[in-house]
Amino acid sequence: MLVLTCAAVLTAGGAVPLADAAITAVVLIAFLALRFITGKYVPWLNWIGEALFCGVGFYVSAQVLSLGEFTWTSTADGPLHELGALWISALYAVFYALGHSRFAVCATGALSLIFGCANYALEQFRGRPFLLIDLSSIETALNVSGSYTLELDAVFITGVIYTLAFALLSWRIFPGANMGRLSNAVGRVLPIATACVYVYLCFYSGLMYRNGIYMNWNDNEFRSSSVMYLLATASTLDIAEPEGYSEEALDGIVLHLMENAGEENAYYATTDDGSDPDIIVVMSESFSDTRELGEFETDEEFFSFFDELENESIHGHVYSSVIGGNTANSEYEFLTGDTCAFLPTGSVAYQTYINYPVGTLVSTLEGHGYSSAMFHPHWSTGWNRVQVYGLFGFDRTLWRDSFASTSTLRGYTTDRWDYEKLIELYEEQRAAQSDDEGVFIFNITMQNHGGYTNSSFESDVHVAGYEGRFPVTEQYLSLIKLTNEETKSLIDYFRGVDREVIILFFGDHQPKLEKQFYDLVYGHDTTNLQLSEFQRQYITPFYIWSNKGLEARDEGYTSINYLSQLLLETAGLENTPYGYFLSDLQEEWPVINANGAMDAEGNWYYLSDEEFTGDPQIGTYRILQYNRLFDPSEYRDELYQLTLSSR
Repeated sequence: MLVLTCAAVLTAGGAVPLADAAITAVVLIAFLALRFITGKYVPWLNWIGEALFCGVGFYVSAQVLSLGEFTWTSTADGPLHELGALWISALYAVFYALGHSRFAVCATGALSLIFGCANYALEQFRGRPFLLIDLSSIETALNVSGSYTLELDAVFITGVIYTLAFALLSWRIFPGANMGRLSNAVGRVLPIATACVYVYLCFYSGLMYRNGIYMNWNDNEFRSSSVMYLLATASTLDIAEPEGYSEEALDGIVLHLMENAGEENAYYATTDDGSDPDIIVVMSESFSDTRELGEFETDEEFFSFFDELENESIHGHVYSSVIGGNTANSEYEFLTGDTCAFLPTGSVAYQTYINYPVGTLVSTLEGHGYSSAMFHPHWSTGWNRVQVYGLFGFDRTLWRDSFASTSTLRGYTTDRWDYEKLIELYEEQRAAQSDDEGVFIFNITMQNHGGYTNSSFESDVHVAGYEGRFPVTEQYLSLIKLTNEETKSLIDYFRGVDREVIILFFGDHQPKLEKQFYDLVYGHDTTNLQLSEFQRQYITPFYIWSNKGLEARDEGYTSINYLSQLLLETAGLENTPYGYFLSDLQEEWPVINANGAMDAEGNWYYLSDEEFTGDPQIGTYRILQYNRLFDPSEYRDELYQLTLSSR
């Protein structure tokens, strides 16, 4: 009765359409009848009806908890939800083999509840469902969990009640059956064997792929199933060698790129006219120009200094590969020049793939005689950064726990405090370095990290005409206003420094804002977006500024993986063969991120499109990145390290 009551509430609330609720009820009754028939006549097969019954019931609960809605229809070509329910059934079968009916009910119900809750939280904070790779990010998530407030709606609470009620019902009606020794053995082996066959069919025989369920940019096709989203992304974790990868292919690429690098570096050998500039990179947490999403007005200016900075900087916009989190992927793309387009969705290279020293912007600048330091005013435990920065070769790393005290806002270190320590660090590094050698500092700020529902912070920027309607957006814009003011002070300090200092300032990703705000600025419902529209949520600005002056220009749109090459070019510094390859590739493909790519004519392509995958330059890029990350025995150091020309 409790299950039926909850189902009626879910249907009345619009979470489950009446037709889908009716279909679910009929299917559950059919599987329940199957269970009692097998239980009476073939006891060692009674797990089949139970597994199917619980598979459907707990699949519905996982969907309602994850997404706040459920329907058996989807935009995928194949039976998306049916395959998802069978995955829950396979899980039940494994638990049944381990402990029979009631253990299987409790274990499957508990995992469905935990899975649904994890999805509900991640949809609020990052705008995407739970991924298997998220298990490696638990420590990092705990570092920032205090700033997020989970809002529980009525559908979610009802979904929790439904899950518990369905588990109780299943526990009562499936007490298990008395079987002989042989039947008991078969009843344990057969469910596991069946589950293994299903896993094989899905992952290794192409069952999901043939039914149109596979990983591509447009995960809206299977995001309507949080279970299948998890499994589709998990199936991409095993990264195979790219087509054409071989020792001979690498030899040919090395020869070509080394010759090209020699020609490029010959230019710098004749134009070097003095000491190298100091370089400071500020990757600002969640910094973005929200106006890139669409038109809206505010009652207070929040971006005035950055608008003015365009008049004295090389500026433009970069497409990030992440939104609302996973900052480490933006760091990875910037420091290495690699792209997340060739990595599994949701993966974090820092935690999974950086396992030995590789050439980066750090080693390139150190090859020029620079000292290097990294400063991040948050805990050192996030994203495996301590190990990664050691492998990247930073001379010095400073974290929040490197200081006795900090100044915080919403629990995060303020930009003002960050910039004060950044200036102190620069002065220390400069004093320890000779006049003809440069200083490189990589600073990752923290002030504007999500979430944006902190009641102790009063927003002073509001969306005109909609005051109070978008509290998350308004708190975010108010924080950006503070960054706007404090960054002006930082730039003003370096205006007075005698030595040339080049500052690159850019955002790591956009925040996740209210869907209603997206609907407003897009001018239509944003549930399903074209690729070009979808990508607008991944744009962040960048500015390259020098205290000795630069000719201002707009670089247009590019992506973070190319940004360090533009920085080296602006500083007049020789690059690596890999760096020059990226500069050439940028002319053909100015934007590449985890969601798609844009060509020089402004056409957008999915990462699975032939126009992208069939390009020989993209094939070379994929081979080079695979060589850096996954083939240490054939790692071609000469491509990623600097070989200075004689000056």
